[in-house]
Amino acid sequence: MTMSLIVVDTDVLSYIIKDDPLSDEYLEILAGAENVILSFATVTEIRVGMYLGNWGPKRRSSVEEFLAEFPIYDTDDSLTDRYARLLSEQKKRGITMQSGDCWVASTALELTCPVVTNNRKHFEQIEGLEVITAGRKVLA
Repeated sequence: MTMSLIVVDTDVLSYIIKDDPLSDEYLEILAGAENVILSFATVTEIRVGMYLGNWGPKRRSSVEEFLAEFPIYDTDDSLTDRYARLLSEQKKRGITMQSGDCWVASTALELTCPVVTNNRKHFEQIEGLEVITAGRKVLA
């Protein structure tokens, strides 16, 4: 089944960049989408990881070339409002949500498309968000 659009969480992108054993299954999922979108937050988290890991210029450049293959969904007024509403709703329900996860989820909700993640538990409690993980699909 081909999906028209999906948003990729940072963990999945990291698996692919590091050629983790899980990357094959996620590459298969991504290949089934017409358009794969990255949240600006995912790109930021990947770059933070490169700097914290003291990656050299050649390795960083290789990752930047890879990132350039994907459209990056940036913030606008609508997305920041969706983020604020989602984070507020989760806090009212007693659910703590990391900022990066909230941006990724908000991006997927804004685009009305699934999020692909290996951190299912970070997203499955979000009403209306379709979550795809290796080997399973979860409708929230």
